[in-house]
Amino acid sequence: MLKRHLIAILISLMLGLTFFTAGCSSSKETDLPLTTASPAANTEIIYGEGLTHVEGDKTISWRWMSNEGIVKLKNNTRDMKLSLTGNVPMNAFPQPPTLTVFFNGKQLDQFPGAQNVAKEYTIPAADQAGKEYSELKITTNKTFVPKEVDKKSADDRKLGFSVTKVEWVTK
Repeated sequence: MLKRHLIAILISLMLGLTFFTAGCSSSKETDLPLTTASPAANTEIIYGEGLTHVEGDKTISWRWMSNEGIVKLKNNTRDMKLSLTGNVPMNAFPQPPTLTVFFNGKQLDQFPGAQNVAKEYTIPAADQAGKEYSELKITTNKTFVPKEVDKKSADDRKLGFSVTKVEWVTK
């Protein structure tokens, strides 16, 4: 039942009809395609605390987070490009939530949530932790419970942001 409800939300998202409505917010405006949040055996990116298991279908997948989500990114000796895409359920909030992005404890960005979030950051090699992995932390100041928004939903999780893609590539 929950899976069908989420698929209906996904279809609405893709058609731009109901659940997610608004524009795109980006530090570098791009029209990034909707892609997968599936780890696909990638040891460069590890989805951790605060992020749910992968949800979705063959077209798109995502991981929900509540107030905070942690992603581990494998360090190397090169400058890297970090891309983050996702969605905020804008109709669930009277005012847009504020999202904040941290890299190894240092704030990279803070911005109002939007239907389509597409952000890119350049991470110098010097800013990567002296450990095997760096930490990407995403926070939001607002969450909603689906069953409080849609009486047909049985989902009682507190949700704030759905991560559709994290990309960590050499600059």
